[in-house]
Amino acid sequence: MRKLVITCLLATLPVSAMSVSAEAAPPPEEPGPVSTSPPAPAAVPEKDRDRVLGGGWRASRDRAWTTSGDGAGLHVLVADAASGYAWRTLTTLTEQGFESDQWVGNACRTGSKRVLAVTYAPRAFTNRENLFERGAFTALVNLDTGVVTKLDVLSTLAYYSPGCGAADTVVFTQVGETRTRLLPVDAATAAVKPAVIVDGQLTSAVPTASGIVAADAGRVVRVTSDGGRSTLATTSSVPFALKADAAGGVVFLDHKDAKATVHRVNTVRDQGNVPVLAEGPLDRTGLTSEDGVVHITGDAQVKRGLPSSIRKLDAPKDSRVTGDLVLTSVTATRSRQAEPTDVRRDVRVEAMSLRTKQKVAFSVVPTRAPLQASAPTLTSGTGARIATAGSPNDPVEAERTCSVPRNDPRNQVMQPKPRQVEWAVDQAITDSLTVARPANWKNLGMPAYTPQGYFPPLLLNGGGRVPAQVFLGMLAQESNLWQAPGSVVPGVTGNPLIGNYYGLDLYDGEPGNDWTIRWEDADCGYGVAQVTDGMRRTAPGAGPTSQQRAITLDFASNVAAGLRILQDKWNQTRADGLMINNGDPSKVENWFYAVWAYNSGYYPRSTAGSNSGAWGVGWFNNPVNPNYPANRAPFLEYTYADAAHPQDWPYPEKVMGWAGHPVEVLESPGKLVQGYRAAWWNGGDEQGPINRARVKPPVAQFCDASNSCVPGQAVTPGSPAGPCMHRDSAGQYDFRCWYHQPSTWKSDCSYSCGNELLRFYPGYAYQDDGTAYPPACGLAGLPAGALIIDDQPDSVPVVRPGCSRVFQNQGAFSLDFGTDGSGNFPSKVDFHQLGAGFGGHFYYAHTRTADLRGNSMRVTGTWTLNRTLNGWARVMVHMPDHGAHTQQATYEVDLGTGVRTRVVLQRTMANKWVSLGSFPFAGTPKVRLSSVTHDGDDGNGLVESEDIAYDAVAFQPLPGKPADIVVSLGDSYSSGEGASVAGGGDYYPETDNSGGDDLAQNACHRSKLAWSRKGRLADSGTSIGQRADSWDVALDHHLIACSGAETENLLPVHTASDVPRNAFGDAGRGQYGELSQLDKGFLDEHTTLVTLSIGGNDAKFGDVLKFCLTPLIDNCAEFRMDGDTEPLRQAEPKRITGQVKPSVRTVIEQVKRKAPNARIVLMGYPKLFERFGACVLSLDAEEALWMNSMAGQLNMVLSEAANEARAQGTQVRFSDPTEEFSGKAVCGSPESVRNYVAGWNRTPGEEPSAFPSQQSFHPNADGQTLYADSLNSTLREFGI
Repeated sequence: MRKLVITCLLATLPVSAMSVSAEAAPPPEEPGPVSTSPPAPAAVPEKDRDRVLGGGWRASRDRAWTTSGDGAGLHVLVADAASGYAWRTLTTLTEQGFESDQWVGNACRTGSKRVLAVTYAPRAFTNRENLFERGAFTALVNLDTGVVTKLDVLSTLAYYSPGCGAADTVVFTQVGETRTRLLPVDAATAAVKPAVIVDGQLTSAVPTASGIVAADAGRVVRVTSDGGRSTLATTSSVPFALKADAAGGVVFLDHKDAKATVHRVNTVRDQGNVPVLAEGPLDRTGLTSEDGVVHITGDAQVKRGLPSSIRKLDAPKDSRVTGDLVLTSVTATRSRQAEPTDVRRDVRVEAMSLRTKQKVAFSVVPTRAPLQASAPTLTSGTGARIATAGSPNDPVEAERTCSVPRNDPRNQVMQPKPRQVEWAVDQAITDSLTVARPANWKNLGMPAYTPQGYFPPLLLNGGGRVPAQVFLGMLAQESNLWQAPGSVVPGVTGNPLIGNYYGLDLYDGEPGNDWTIRWEDADCGYGVAQVTDGMRRTAPGAGPTSQQRAITLDFASNVAAGLRILQDKWNQTRADGLMINNGDPSKVENWFYAVWAYNSGYYPRSTAGSNSGAWGVGWFNNPVNPNYPANRAPFLEYTYADAAHPQDWPYPEKVMGWAGHPVEVLESPGKLVQGYRAAWWNGGDEQGPINRARVKPPVAQFCDASNSCVPGQAVTPGSPAGPCMHRDSAGQYDFRCWYHQPSTWKSDCSYSCGNELLRFYPGYAYQDDGTAYPPACGLAGLPAGALIIDDQPDSVPVVRPGCSRVFQNQGAFSLDFGTDGSGNFPSKVDFHQLGAGFGGHFYYAHTRTADLRGNSMRVTGTWTLNRTLNGWARVMVHMPDHGAHTQQATYEVDLGTGVRTRVVLQRTMANKWVSLGSFPFAGTPKVRLSSVTHDGDDGNGLVESEDIAYDAVAFQPLPGKPADIVVSLGDSYSSGEGASVAGGGDYYPETDNSGGDDLAQNACHRSKLAWSRKGRLADSGTSIGQRADSWDVALDHHLIACSGAETENLLPVHTASDVPRNAFGDAGRGQYGELSQLDKGFLDEHTTLVTLSIGGNDAKFGDVLKFCLTPLIDNCAEFRMDGDTEPLRQAEPKRITGQVKPSVRTVIEQVKRKAPNARIVLMGYPKLFERFGACVLSLDAEEALWMNSMAGQLNMVLSEAANEARAQGTQVRFSDPTEEFSGKAVCGSPESVRNYVAGWNRTPGEEPSAFPSQQSFHPNADGQTLYADSLNSTLREFGI
């Protein structure tokens, strides 16, 4: 039977299905990447705005909006005319507890234009009847502020909910089995009004001044508060797409056969048959409304004069008016795939100006919404029940309903490549999926088997076999061709993909009604085919454990099992006489009934007696069901924008669409390919696409007297709403309009129906696994004698091929899951495993704050050594090459006498050992890591949290305390900004990534060539960096300086009992998601040396430089910079002496508090320009001389600050690099400070619009050597 999985469809850009006249055997090469649309700007270019937008755009207050969904949530995007419609993320809507890779939804703007009403849900809700009809979440978004109010009501995902009118009332709709519930909401106050209950299926409800108006069978009705209905207009079918206008009317679409008509009804009285205002082809006629005006879109022709509230718009049928823009297409483009868990997808918006009719396109990069505009998390009963009972320490739930658990390292799934899935399908349908799985295949402990030995195919009733693309299209809709979640890249292992593993508790707050979905409703749908049959642990019909594991862990076995289910549905429907067209199983369309039954079940003829005569395929997927817009085009036929709103099509129509238009799937990191070959239709380039488009049956194809379906004719007074009029034996309407007749819409099916394209003929060689993100299986990067504690014990076999264990654990790893206080552990729901990192396995969770759900989302991992240590040891933690993102991983090191904390970055993007430092142990060492961070998701803050990984830990016993424990703090002149090859290759990757995403970006630019690493201590001829990299037992070094740092970025706030402030009044804060430099915990009483440069950014040197390089400003010192009250010649010296100096003094004092025994080197700044700056564009000699003088003044003030601190007992010295850089700054020879670095040479961590690069005017690698010379001289003054 069918099931639920919360995944997405990575369909993006059009893939043209083949239209050929005869079948040909294709070569087995990779499907190519999909062609892309031309790149588009982020906004209308300024030079084009008058032409494209018309005059007055600068003063316009118009704000356009749209939505776009991906794995991060449903993004609400806005764009202002005054900015040239530069799109940005206003907020992102999502909910905890759902492992979804695409969120979908509907939205409408209220009459005030200030509030957006939204329904949203994981995409897989569209595959399950009760979730589709009454499981979507709801929210109101303030379009001015971005503030989100989540409502304690649920909604249908059908296209018409929510419904907006000319005022601020919104109507959300819930659809039940026998009734409809309308939920009016005052959008201005977020007050939910009493529900209106109506018997039957009422759709497309909108609020008007006269009350709620909605679509009924054959009429438009006004609904009273007690659920009564009165006719306003009679129609030929169930009317749809109702839109309220500002004149008090409602405009709607009606249809008969393939023709759509546009009408308007007064909302006060019955008008009978209202006139036709326009008419056109059903699938090319639409309506959109904004600001009380309804626009007719598509190819409709106006038949009579239109009232002022209705206009004809020359735009495609699915266009939507938003302010002064017409959005003609909103399409998610390629997934970013910089990281597997970066699930956001860029967006292409195509639009037309209402004022000028000019067309324009935009590229939109959804980002995480800023704090003040982020969406809170639901805490009421409408949210997901993300709790599981059981052990607080075992990630495997012994109390689960489903057979094979999550987070069990012995039950990992290798994600197949799409070509592997297509190979398995091609072999399975031809009864050739006999690949041998030897005993203990992939170290999974299973017996030997073959996929179709376990799950032999069924013979089809009438002969023939399943067409490849029908089954592949079904797998695309079910799982995106995934056996594991989307965060698992092909070739990597991870948790199995399990639909609704934990069950849902979606509840509307009214006991005893029929809207509840219970915990025990877990689907247990596994893998690519989302197989549920026999996949519960103890339910009747549960399969043998070996077969359950094969379905779960082996994509080929899953395909074999899924194929049997589909074949069984064909046989059931065919045996009862349900046949499509000519019944030839080789034709794509003829599988419509079997696919329908696969999704929503089949009620055999033999059960008709217990169902009051009803039997056949269910109502949910009937194309005439008014939950689907009657004017929908064939799924994906004309645009892949259809994939953004799959709720508009019944399941079998989507599968038929995927058969002809393959999904785009990840093949390997950064490479997206067509998931499989497309089906083909006869007719060549002209008739072939027409035949393919007719894969979609007419809307009323399965609606007639045989299933009591009456979509357009008059209904009996007192009958329920909607077209389904089936009655039970007692005469009560039971809405079982189940269809069971043979049906034909292609009488020439032998020619015009679709055909498969078999890519891998029977017996074709097995397709190799992917090899992405190979694990670290050896001891590379570790010092000799390191004591390793992996996250898995030695007894657990490694599932990744070729990764044998070459070490022996010297301790144990344990987990502790946060509890809700009632014996449940919701933190387990957001816990995952990947077969990567050290030893081929690690766990990961997501960062949360301590107060989220009462700290119940916390996960703590502890590594405990199997012996005591009484002496010094270095602690190292392993960072995996993906699935580790947080910039606030807070490790606690238990010394036996106390706990020390170190905060590090995990996004190394390589398998790498990272030092936490050296510590004096006196007992059994332990290292703890919690998912709780200061910047984690708090339910009201950032929509996306970060991945936090639990991999291995190692201890390096040391002969004693390292002689030198060095920490390097400061700004860009300490981090090594500018000291890198082109593209940032010399910056540590965790400090140079995700540019353009303010909330994930890090551009600290810590360089391997930084001067603190090039410096040498007196007791060694080897540089500090080289010694640190080789795990020198006599030295520790930690570089935590960050480009752009000001004094407050060093000051502690989380670790200070009395929070200090600098002279600007600023308390400590971090940069780029990191904690402040003194909050990271690397300074303590054992620190021997601290190096830093600071003050340049407090003096606004960067701003001054940009100001002085402005082409239209001559002699910049005589001009006032923004924020200053005096010209720079007076303002800058005052800033340096009045605020920078005491701020630097505060930093020195705080460093001494943290590291009382350390010597401190305060590094100065070089003069920037030689030869009067002659080689620098837009800089004159006087400006160069003045800026050099300011560098000299800053150095003088820094020297004074160091001297004053030394006079008070601090071991600090100022190091002046002026002499070392003499003649070698910008324009010097050799030039050791970089000139302009063009924007196109920016690095991955910089803003995409950065011009010039932030590396400009910073010391290059040679300059870092000069700096190191200055450092060495100062160290010798210290005697070290």
